[in-house]
Amino acid sequence: MDTLRDDALADLSFLNGREFNAEVPFVSSVTGAKVERLDAEYWWSNIRRTVRFSDAMKTVRRDLQPGAVLEIAPHGALQPMIAQCLEAADPMPACIPTLTRDSDACLGVLEALGALFRTGLALDFAAQYPRPEPIAHLLPGHPRDDRATMDVMCDDEMFVRQGQYSHGPLVGHKVPASHPLFEARLSERDFPWMADHRVHHAAIMPAAGFIELILEALEGGPVHIEVLEFLQPCPIPKIPVRLQTALHPVANAPDTYTFSISSRPYDVDAKSELHCRGKVRLTEASHPVPVPMRLEEIDQDGFAPSIIADDTDFYERLEAVLSETFQYGPQFQTIRRVLVDAATRAYLVDIEMDEALWTSGKAEGYVSCPPLFDGGLQIFLFNLLKWADLFAVPRRAEDVTFLKPPSGPRITCHVTKPDEDWLDVNERGQYSVRLGERSGGSIGFYDGDTGELVAYIGKYTY
Repeated sequence: MDTLRDDALADLSFLNGREFNAEVPFVSSVTGAKVERLDAEYWWSNIRRTVRFSDAMKTVRRDLQPGAVLEIAPHGALQPMIAQCLEAADPMPACIPTLTRDSDACLGVLEALGALFRTGLALDFAAQYPRPEPIAHLLPGHPRDDRATMDVMCDDEMFVRQGQYSHGPLVGHKVPASHPLFEARLSERDFPWMADHRVHHAAIMPAAGFIELILEALEGGPVHIEVLEFLQPCPIPKIPVRLQTALHPVANAPDTYTFSISSRPYDVDAKSELHCRGKVRLTEASHPVPVPMRLEEIDQDGFAPSIIADDTDFYERLEAVLSETFQYGPQFQTIRRVLVDAATRAYLVDIEMDEALWTSGKAEGYVSCPPLFDGGLQIFLFNLLKWADLFAVPRRAEDVTFLKPPSGPRITCHVTKPDEDWLDVNERGQYSVRLGERSGGSIGFYDGDTGELVAYIGKYTY
């Protein structure tokens, strides 16, 4: 071995400049005493000299006087020798191994900790059992962990029990069915503000209410309604009835549904009455629409007050001319100003609903607040003011795009010229009112505070 000394010292020379500041005393089984320098010369002596284990244990017993001796090794092979060296001590320290060959390593370490604790040694349990920190963000993703809440399109209401109006203040709650089906209780007592929307003195749901039902059923996100047919009015009765909104997924068309809105009494053998149907699909806030995205992009130079009804007496004129047909209470008297472009026959309508109703509605979970959006749909009444002997109610809305909820109780609607005129010219050259369905043109709904487009109806038919 001596022939290797120079090579060993040269290879271990990098240790000579190292500092050795151990907080725990180091007793070497090579020297049999405490060692404060582990340089190349020490490790050569480790190679060349005989082991002085007994002297090392005497130094430990004399200078350190341990209460326990823990053997850190893959197997407790030195336990008999340690006990033999310490048997003269009074009291004799506990001899504790850590690991045992062919046994569970983790269990062995825990058993060693338990043995140390039984000897009276104070252990740092906070280090061994720290308070766990959240690590979910460190775990790999999983395709079924995309959402933290329930998905109404697939979760079964029989297992996920919700309240009566858990999904929306108007659409109600999801009920068990093979397709998404929502149900709410409908009556004047449940929705007293709807009593202000009357046709022939009977309270009926406004057209904007059907749109609100679809928005709530689809969680208020951007949607595109291809067609929305109003089949027959939905009365707001004094005795509650079931209001049901059904969505049926369209095959081979992701995020697309046909829908129907119906009502029926609570009687066991009662039959449903269909009020509205159509087709809708989920979309993005960037869905293209053929109108300006901001109100200031519309040329407003040609707009002026209307001679039919000015800014203050629209509903007074409506009551005087059409009071037997249409009755609007305070909650639906939302039109504040109407400007008309004589050249294009387009309208600019400022609409504002009651702020207290808006605030409470948003707190309850309404998406569009029907009284606000219904103000834009009331513009067909301007034409009826000129022809009081006619009767018209909403029939159909096509190419309806909802981008986002308005930020406040004010919107401005831009109503464009319809494709066809309300008037025809007869063989005598006189204007006559054309019978049948009439188009009210397209309607853009702009946020009254930000000026951004929030919704668009491509064609509104009466």
